[in-house]
Amino acid sequence: SVSPVNLTIFLLKNSAVIPIIGASAFEAQSGDVTTASEIFISEKNKLLILQTRSPITVALLQNYIDEVIKFVEDEKLSELIILTSSYSHEQHFIEKSPFEFIANSEIKKKVTDKSFSGFTEAAADFSVPGSGYAKKLFQQATEQNIPAVIFYKFVSEGDNFYDGVQLCQNVNMNLKVMPEVDGKAEIKIPISWKFLFGRNVNTEIY
Repeated sequence: SVSPVNLTIFLLKNSAVIPIIGASAFEAQSGDVTTASEIFISEKNKLLILQTRSPITVALLQNYIDEVIKFVEDEKLSELIILTSSYSHEQHFIEKSPFEFIANSEIKKKVTDKSFSGFTEAAADFSVPGSGYAKKLFQQATEQNIPAVIFYKFVSEGDNFYDGVQLCQNVNMNLKVMPEVDGKAEIKIPISWKFLFGRNVNTEIY
Protein backbone atom coordinates (compact mmCIF):
# COMPACT_ATOMS: atom_id res chain seq x y z
CA SER A 1 0.00 0.00 0.00
CA VAL A 2 1.03 3.63 -0.19
CA SER A 3 0.69 6.49 2.24
CA PRO A 4 -0.52 9.90 0.99
CA VAL A 5 2.17 11.88 2.80
CA ASN A 6 3.32 14.66 0.43
CA LEU A 7 1.35 13.08 -2.41
CA THR A 8 -1.39 14.44 -4.65
CA ILE A 9 -4.31 12.01 -4.96
CA PHE A 10 -6.64 11.51 -7.90
CA LEU A 11 -9.47 9.04 -8.39
CA LEU A 12 -9.31 6.76 -11.41
CA LYS A 13 -12.62 5.99 -13.08
CA ASN A 14 -12.84 3.05 -15.48
CA SER A 15 -15.79 0.76 -16.13
CA ALA A 16 -13.54 -2.31 -15.86
CA VAL A 17 -12.77 -1.64 -12.18
CA ILE A 18 -15.32 -3.15 -9.79
CA PRO A 19 -16.40 -0.11 -7.69
CA ILE A 20 -15.86 -0.11 -3.93
CA ILE A 21 -15.72 2.67 -1.35
CA GLY A 22 -14.69 2.69 2.27
CA ALA A 23 -13.23 4.73 5.08
CA SER A 24 -9.83 6.34 4.73
CA ALA A 25 -7.06 3.75 4.53
CA PHE A 26 -4.60 6.18 6.10
CA GLU A 27 -6.23 8.30 8.82
CA ALA A 28 -8.43 6.86 11.57
CA GLN A 29 -10.46 10.02 12.21
CA SER A 30 -10.50 11.35 8.66
CA GLY A 31 -13.63 12.16 6.70
CA ASP A 32 -11.88 11.08 3.51
CA VAL A 33 -12.82 7.92 1.65
CA THR A 34 -10.86 5.18 -0.09
CA THR A 35 -11.96 4.02 -3.53
CA ALA A 36 -11.29 1.06 -5.81
CA SER A 37 -8.58 2.73 -7.84
CA GLU A 38 -6.49 5.81 -7.05
CA ILE A 39 -3.50 7.65 -8.48
CA PHE A 40 -0.85 9.12 -6.17
CA ILE A 41 1.65 11.66 -7.53
CA SER A 42 4.89 12.77 -5.90
CA GLU A 43 6.33 15.79 -7.71
CA LYS A 44 9.47 15.61 -5.57
CA ASN A 45 10.29 12.04 -6.57
CA LYS A 46 8.88 12.31 -10.13
CA LEU A 47 6.71 9.35 -9.26
CA LEU A 48 3.16 8.37 -10.20
CA ILE A 49 1.54 5.37 -8.50
CA LEU A 50 -1.61 3.64 -9.67
CA GLN A 51 -3.11 1.49 -6.90
CA THR A 52 -6.03 -0.80 -7.70
CA ARG A 53 -7.81 -2.34 -4.71
CA SER A 54 -10.53 -4.37 -6.42
CA PRO A 55 -10.59 -6.91 -9.28
CA ILE A 56 -10.78 -5.96 -12.93
CA THR A 57 -13.78 -7.29 -14.89
CA VAL A 58 -12.37 -9.89 -17.30
CA ALA A 59 -14.64 -8.89 -20.18
CA LEU A 60 -13.36 -5.30 -19.96
CA LEU A 61 -9.73 -6.06 -19.14
CA GLN A 62 -8.34 -5.20 -22.58
CA ASN A 63 -10.07 -1.84 -22.53
CA TYR A 64 -8.57 -1.12 -19.12
CA ILE A 65 -5.05 -2.06 -20.24
CA ASP A 66 -5.44 0.04 -23.39
CA GLU A 67 -6.35 3.05 -21.25
CA VAL A 68 -3.41 2.53 -18.88
CA ILE A 69 -0.96 2.26 -21.79
CA LYS A 70 -2.47 5.34 -23.45
CA PHE A 71 -2.16 7.25 -20.17
CA VAL A 72 1.53 6.26 -19.89
CA GLU A 73 2.15 7.47 -23.45
CA ASP A 74 0.09 10.67 -23.20
CA GLU A 75 1.75 11.70 -19.93
CA LYS A 76 5.17 10.75 -21.31
CA LEU A 77 6.04 8.60 -18.31
CA SER A 78 9.62 7.35 -18.62
CA GLU A 79 9.10 3.84 -17.22
CA LEU A 80 6.34 1.45 -16.21
CA ILE A 81 7.12 -0.39 -12.95
CA ILE A 82 4.67 -3.16 -12.05
CA LEU A 83 4.57 -4.60 -8.51
CA THR A 84 2.69 -7.84 -7.91
CA SER A 85 2.92 -11.29 -6.31
CA SER A 86 2.73 -14.92 -7.36
CA TYR A 87 1.58 -18.13 -5.70
CA SER A 88 4.38 -19.66 -3.61
CA HIS A 89 3.32 -23.19 -4.54
CA GLU A 90 4.19 -22.35 -8.15
CA GLN A 91 7.84 -21.85 -7.20
CA HIS A 92 9.12 -25.36 -7.85
CA PHE A 93 12.75 -24.80 -6.79
CA ILE A 94 12.80 -23.93 -3.11
CA GLU A 95 16.46 -22.92 -3.18
CA LYS A 96 15.66 -20.02 -5.53
CA SER A 97 15.05 -16.48 -4.33
CA PRO A 98 11.36 -15.67 -3.74
CA PHE A 99 11.97 -12.32 -5.49
CA GLU A 100 12.00 -12.24 -9.29
CA PHE A 101 11.83 -9.65 -12.05
CA ILE A 102 10.98 -9.53 -15.74
CA ALA A 103 12.38 -6.60 -17.72
CA ASN A 104 11.97 -5.76 -21.39
CA SER A 105 14.81 -4.66 -23.65
CA GLU A 106 13.78 -1.00 -23.48
CA ILE A 107 14.31 -0.75 -19.74
CA LYS A 108 17.49 -2.83 -19.87
CA LYS A 109 18.98 -0.10 -22.06
CA LYS A 110 18.59 2.23 -19.07
CA VAL A 111 20.09 -0.13 -16.47
CA THR A 112 23.86 -0.31 -16.25
CA ASP A 113 24.26 -3.94 -15.14
CA LYS A 114 21.06 -5.23 -16.81
CA SER A 115 19.88 -6.66 -13.47
CA PHE A 116 18.30 -5.58 -10.21
CA SER A 117 19.81 -6.22 -6.77
CA GLY A 118 17.79 -8.61 -4.60
CA PHE A 119 15.88 -10.06 -7.57
CA THR A 120 16.49 -13.03 -9.85
CA GLU A 121 15.56 -12.66 -13.51
CA ALA A 122 12.66 -14.89 -14.57
CA ALA A 123 12.81 -17.12 -17.65
CA ALA A 124 12.02 -15.62 -21.07
CA ASP A 125 8.83 -17.70 -21.31
CA PHE A 126 7.76 -16.46 -17.88
CA SER A 127 4.48 -17.10 -16.15
CA VAL A 128 3.33 -15.33 -12.99
CA PRO A 129 0.30 -17.26 -11.66
CA GLY A 130 -1.83 -15.21 -9.29
CA SER A 131 -0.53 -11.84 -10.52
CA GLY A 132 -3.73 -10.72 -12.21
CA TYR A 133 -3.21 -8.62 -15.33
CA ALA A 134 0.49 -7.85 -14.66
CA LYS A 135 1.87 -10.00 -17.49
CA LYS A 136 -0.66 -8.73 -20.04
CA LEU A 137 0.08 -5.11 -19.12
CA PHE A 138 3.82 -5.77 -19.38
CA GLN A 139 3.48 -7.43 -22.77
CA GLN A 140 1.43 -4.59 -24.21
CA ALA A 141 3.90 -2.04 -22.86
CA THR A 142 6.69 -3.99 -24.54
CA GLU A 143 4.81 -4.00 -27.85
CA GLN A 144 4.54 -0.19 -27.59
CA ASN A 145 8.29 0.12 -26.81
CA ILE A 146 7.59 1.43 -23.30
CA PRO A 147 10.40 0.61 -20.82
CA ALA A 148 8.76 -1.81 -18.37
CA VAL A 149 9.64 -4.21 -15.58
CA ILE A 150 7.66 -6.48 -13.26
CA PHE A 151 8.90 -6.99 -9.70
CA TYR A 152 7.19 -9.76 -7.76
CA LYS A 153 7.51 -12.06 -4.76
CA PHE A 154 6.22 -15.59 -4.31
CA VAL A 155 3.82 -15.49 -1.37
CA SER A 156 1.54 -17.86 0.54
CA GLU A 157 -2.09 -17.38 1.50
CA GLY A 158 -2.73 -15.46 4.71
CA ASP A 159 -1.12 -12.39 6.22
CA ASN A 160 1.17 -10.88 3.57
CA PHE A 161 2.17 -7.87 5.65
CA TYR A 162 5.88 -8.73 5.68
CA ASP A 163 5.83 -9.84 2.03
CA GLY A 164 4.63 -6.37 1.03
CA VAL A 165 7.25 -4.63 3.17
CA GLN A 166 10.06 -6.86 1.86
CA LEU A 167 9.03 -6.28 -1.75
CA CYS A 168 9.01 -2.50 -1.18
CA GLN A 169 12.44 -2.64 0.46
CA ASN A 170 13.95 -4.59 -2.43
CA VAL A 171 12.37 -2.36 -5.06
CA ASN A 172 13.55 0.78 -3.27
CA MET A 173 17.05 -0.65 -3.07
CA ASN A 174 17.11 -0.34 -6.86
CA LEU A 175 14.86 2.64 -7.62
CA LYS A 176 15.59 4.87 -4.58
CA VAL A 177 12.15 6.50 -4.57
CA MET A 178 11.62 6.44 -0.79
CA PRO A 179 13.77 8.01 1.93
CA GLU A 180 15.97 5.56 3.80
CA VAL A 181 16.97 5.14 7.43
CA ASP A 182 20.02 2.96 8.14
CA GLY A 183 19.96 1.67 4.58
CA LYS A 184 16.29 0.67 4.57
CA ALA A 185 13.26 2.39 3.09
CA GLU A 186 11.26 4.38 5.63
CA ILE A 187 7.84 2.79 5.22
CA LYS A 188 4.69 4.12 6.88
CA ILE A 189 2.15 1.33 7.37
CA PRO A 190 -1.44 2.42 6.63
CA ILE A 191 -3.93 1.93 9.46
CA SER A 192 -6.09 -0.18 7.15
CA TRP A 193 -3.55 -3.01 7.67
CA LYS A 194 -3.99 -3.00 11.45
CA PHE A 195 -7.00 -5.32 11.58
CA LEU A 196 -6.65 -6.90 8.15
CA PHE A 197 -7.63 -10.28 9.60
CA GLY A 198 -9.76 -9.00 12.46
CA ARG A 199 -8.81 -8.72 16.10
CA ASN A 200 -6.83 -11.38 17.95
CA VAL A 201 -8.80 -14.40 19.11
CA ASN A 202 -9.99 -14.20 22.73
CA THR A 203 -7.98 -16.92 24.51
CA GLU A 204 -10.78 -17.35 27.08
CA ILE A 205 -12.81 -19.37 24.60
CA TYR A 206 -10.29 -22.24 24.78
